[in-house]
Amino acid sequence: YLFIEVQHTSDDTTVPLNFLAVHIAPPQVSDRAVAKVFTDLLKGKISGIHQGLSLLQKYEQQVTLQGTQAVNALQRIGGFQDPTIMAGDFNSTQDAALHRHLRQSLIDTWLTAGFGFGTTRYWGDFLPLRIDYVYVTPEFAVQDSQTFAYECSDHLPVISTLFLLPADTPPQ
Repeated sequence: YLFIEVQHTSDDTTVPLNFLAVHIAPPQVSDRAVAKVFTDLLKGKISGIHQGLSLLQKYEQQVTLQGTQAVNALQRIGGFQDPTIMAGDFNSTQDAALHRHLRQSLIDTWLTAGFGFGTTRYWGDFLPLRIDYVYVTPEFAVQDSQTFAYECSDHLPVISTLFLLPADTPPQ
């Protein structure tokens, strides 16, 4: 992850803001590899079983690595007391334990102000997934959250419009 702290000054009041950009390890199991396993199995090839077991082992190792990285990120933000934005490529869907834990103290901007699936990546060129997120602390108001079909990477960008609430505003 990349961490930066900046200061926002308004009306002679300075508020530190935390930004955490994360990139959780991507899965090492490609859609092509899964397709090959199924193709071989459907053709009755015994090699499909061995390939499938190998893929499952890679997947298990990757899930363990992602869990470790997620715990580290959660520990990092757990000590923050200032308004915080945590965004990036989490390489997991919103039902993963990491996201359930994040939503206990942070706001998922897409769930608050997005529309539709929020697709940021397609698996196998057809299955829409949301694996990129913007999370904020309750000191922010979320106006909207959108994805755009720009080809700047293998993911679609997520853009959320946020406003830092005045210090005396009750959390939303």
